[in-house]
Amino acid sequence: MRHSIGVIFILLLFGCDDESVLPTSNTDTSAGDVLVINEGGFQRGNASLGLYNFSTNGYLSNLYKNVNQQPVGDVFQSIASHNGEYWLVVNNSGKIIVIDSIDLKIKHEITGFKSPRYVHFYKNTKAFVSDLYGNEIAVVNTQTYRIDNFIPIDGWTDQMNMVDDRLFIANRERPFVFVVDPIAEVVVDSISVAHNPNSLAVLRNSLVAVLCEGRLGSNDVPKFQLIHPDSLRVVNEVSLDIGGKPSLLRVSPVNGNIYFAFKGIHYIHPLTYKVENKIIDMPESNVYGFDIDPVTGNFYFSDAKDYLQKSDVYIYKGETKVNQFVSGIITNGFVFR
Repeated sequence: MRHSIGVIFILLLFGCDDESVLPTSNTDTSAGDVLVINEGGFQRGNASLGLYNFSTNGYLSNLYKNVNQQPVGDVFQSIASHNGEYWLVVNNSGKIIVIDSIDLKIKHEITGFKSPRYVHFYKNTKAFVSDLYGNEIAVVNTQTYRIDNFIPIDGWTDQMNMVDDRLFIANRERPFVFVVDPIAEVVVDSISVAHNPNSLAVLRNSLVAVLCEGRLGSNDVPKFQLIHPDSLRVVNEVSLDIGGKPSLLRVSPVNGNIYFAFKGIHYIHPLTYKVENKIIDMPESNVYGFDIDPVTGNFYFSDAKDYLQKSDVYIYKGETKVNQFVSGIITNGFVFR
């Protein structure tokens, strides 16, 4: 069941600050609210958590600050949802803020990380946290909200996904996906992939899809690769000759279709794994955040522009734009309530 905070309630409670914006579109097909992650500029202190409401087509900025009377911190990287809580990962502040998923009030603050990136939960007991500079994965006890262990992994660990009690972890500095046993809390394998795996997704057939953008500053052709969760090896590979560096690999929760971002949204066929077409073409855009509504299948993606201006957020149903609004600085993701 999807939660709705209700923009009207929040506006009555806190008032509408001078950064709140009402979008101009009047088309919508869903019910609920969307939390908007605004990463903010490095050391600029302008990260924020926003709220987009379907029924009013309204956007409320600085939601977290309004509720908790303090800013999020420096570089708001991601959100993970667990057991009635949101875990807010604040990268350059080296912390995770745990808030209630209904009233959004702070419950806990977890420190001890160097530069945390993403959280992946294992059952109701553990949270694994990747890190930009830590050369390790932190293991957080979800009952005590303390770090219990560190798993050494050389390099920048990033996105993670779980299949059959195996945690797959992308390493942005090494051409590997590491596999961790979440019970023993040890690395059990390393899978050779193309350079710079920037995102992971689990397909409906349980294959682990990896999007590799290639080495920075190189002419490497990006790769879409598939890892079998039993053999722990790459079993299929497709070159993505799209003239740039793809990112933000996503699998639709509605139909299992596969997408990624680069100057718009591209479609990969879920059976042949071929890049069929670019379903949304925005050649001048800097797509920085992209997620798919699990109820409607609508695409939400942001154009971060020059990383200094507020982002534009676009909502598409297939190839048709149904809405657009202005969010915060460097919008990098969306959480559907």
